[in-house]
Amino acid sequence: MDSSTQDPERINSKAPTDDTVESVSGGPVGGHANLDDAGLPHEQDSICSELIVRSVSGRELLKFEMGPKDIIRMVMDKVINATPPSDNKRLYLANGDRVLQESETATEAGLCSGSEITAVFYDKPPPKVLTISADSTARLFDTECGTCMQIFDGHNGAILTAAFSKDASLILTASSDCTAKLFDAQKGTCSQYFTGHSKPLTGACFSPDESEILTTSYDNTARLFDVSNGSCKRVISGLSVATVMAVFLLPDAKLILATSLENGSAKLIDKESGDCKQSFHGHRKQLRTVASSPDGKTVLTCSRDNTVKLFDTESGDCLQTFQGHLKPVGRAIFSSDATQVLSVSDDCSAKLFDTKSGKCIHSLYGHISPLYMASFSPDGKKVLTTSVDGTSKLFDASNAQCECTFKGHKLAVRSASFSPDGKYVVTASHDRSAKLYSCVTGACEMTFTGHTQALFLAAFSPDAK
Repeated sequence: MDSSTQDPERINSKAPTDDTVESVSGGPVGGHANLDDAGLPHEQDSICSELIVRSVSGRELLKFEMGPKDIIRMVMDKVINATPPSDNKRLYLANGDRVLQESETATEAGLCSGSEITAVFYDKPPPKVLTISADSTARLFDTECGTCMQIFDGHNGAILTAAFSKDASLILTASSDCTAKLFDAQKGTCSQYFTGHSKPLTGACFSPDESEILTTSYDNTARLFDVSNGSCKRVISGLSVATVMAVFLLPDAKLILATSLENGSAKLIDKESGDCKQSFHGHRKQLRTVASSPDGKTVLTCSRDNTVKLFDTESGDCLQTFQGHLKPVGRAIFSSDATQVLSVSDDCSAKLFDTKSGKCIHSLYGHISPLYMASFSPDGKKVLTTSVDGTSKLFDASNAQCECTFKGHKLAVRSASFSPDGKYVVTASHDRSAKLYSCVTGACEMTFTGHTQALFLAAFSPDAK
């Protein structure tokens, strides 16, 4: 349900740092306990009486007495009993600029007589999360309780990429066992498999109408398959062994954008004839990834030469070169309106560029190891990054400020994805786990376990069922 139709006292607040949340009014809504010289609450403040819980708008919800050893969870239960949230809402409590943790006692939370607590309701996450792993399986988890709902097995090698169909009824996987498979998301059974490659796959994706599957492989080819019967309709040769990838060029999907064996180039291929319709040259070293603008009129190429280039798909002309990274660029994407380009690099930074001028708008710093990926939030106002340093970070796209660092993983964070409403993030790590974080509180709300080897991807299901 659209949050704009909910109780006006429920807000979309800025994502805070690890332990904080901003009040809507911009200032504190309560006070902290007075401390003695040892930094502990005064004895007279440790007995909490008449604590007040207010809504974001300031309306008093309830008053109650709370002992120094009572925990915050008790307060949350009282609030929920007094003002039950709708089924799709969650609750957190804040005292001033600090988010209160459920397991904290009143003393640990710094609450004293007269303290005011703010109750904030926010949306629950989508119900399902998909993960893929080097252990040859994909798993579907329930975000409410963290249990594994379904295991998709049958591959004989690591699953390297996966994607939902639009209605989330099917899951497409690509594996190092040289095959791709299509699974029924509800039953967990394999409904179709795609073979023919002689080396591990590097990717697989649906065509826009989901009637075809495009796969890429280290065997230097891409293959186009019919979803209905699994037959191979076309083999596209001459692709790059180092950075094999291909995508359908929107909006009509008649062309395929792929990296080429030629050093530092990409090309457009007619999916029916297999003919090369356009080539994009200019990089001094091999490409790592390619991307298409939403309207298909321009493409981005990322290279080991530390640059990103923008090409016109019709003429093949290079329209812009985005410079500034000090090491190879691993990935670049367009904003939804194609006015900005977001890139990540081995130099531990991400950069936002103006598409038209080519100028760097912002550099996003804070990671201490190379970045794997970056993405825009659904509204384009935030940027999410992942890194070898074991963290994911949330940045404000307007000023490059890091609003939140999602911690908890013990090894590299390979991927991170926003929920459709942008209020949650799910991460996948080499530590064999995935984690669900709230962009509202910054807290880890769930850890998904069960895989026996490194995870490569975690993503929310597009459906809301």
